[in-house]
Amino acid sequence: MPRLQSIDQPRPATTKQIEVLEFVKKIQAEKGYSPTVEEVAKQFDIVKSAAWARIQQLSRRGLLKQNPGVVRGLQAL
Repeated sequence: MPRLQSIDQPRPATTKQIEVLEFVKKIQAEKGYSPTVEEVAKQFDIVKSAAWARIQQLSRRGLLKQNPGVVRGLQAL
């Protein structure tokens, strides 16, 4: 019988979330600033709300920090 994950342990990030995280890291390294939500959506051919959801999930997992009120305020941790 498979082991159930503890409530205290967050689930690992999904492949799609990791792809977004890697994209953020790449843009930061190449340009010195983070992509916008719109740029993330365009990169992965998804709507902005889906891109925002992935960013939120990464933030909740402690893999990405959001700086409120800053247009390019994503920071990969």
